[in-house]
Amino acid sequence: LLMFRKRGWFLQNKRPFFRGLFTKSARISVLTFLGVNGIVENYQTFRTFDRKIFFDCVVSLLDKGVVQKFPGRCSVWILDGASIHLDSNIVEYLYSRGIYPIFLTAYCPFLNPIEIVFGIVKRRCRILYKTSGTELMILLKVMTEMSYFDATKNFNLCGYSCFGYFNPHTNYDHFITEADGSN
Repeated sequence: LLMFRKRGWFLQNKRPFFRGLFTKSARISVLTFLGVNGIVENYQTFRTFDRKIFFDCVVSLLDKGVVQKFPGRCSVWILDGASIHLDSNIVEYLYSRGIYPIFLTAYCPFLNPIEIVFGIVKRRCRILYKTSGTELMILLKVMTEMSYFDATKNFNLCGYSCFGYFNPHTNYDHFITEADGSN
């Protein structure tokens, strides 16, 4: 297929024109659960996550025994405002299993530690993609590395302590490089 682009920024009184091959690659969606000691679990699908797939992943994670009832390990979940996270049946199920969800307000990625980790993952994938491998193999390798990542600093940067407290006076002028310790 050829792709023709007719809109965009271009010289005044000139129409933008781009000609090139347009291919659509397979979509991979990743659902990641992050704990203070690194990535707890990953789930992948070749489409987007809907409520059913998300719920199945949540049930699978809770049945593995990695997550404990509150105040146990991984018992407080930080969720953004995605509609699948806000589903009343899923929220009720989480409470019934002893999980306390914290829902973030819109446009507050700096309060979500997983956003910092995803930034690190993307940067690492870009570096590895230049040298070798396919996209899926690179992603699998990086996610395996991140399962041993100490995310305590990430939680602290977002204002959370490992003891369950939130510090609203956290300085949010930080970068991903601060989170993983590289300069």
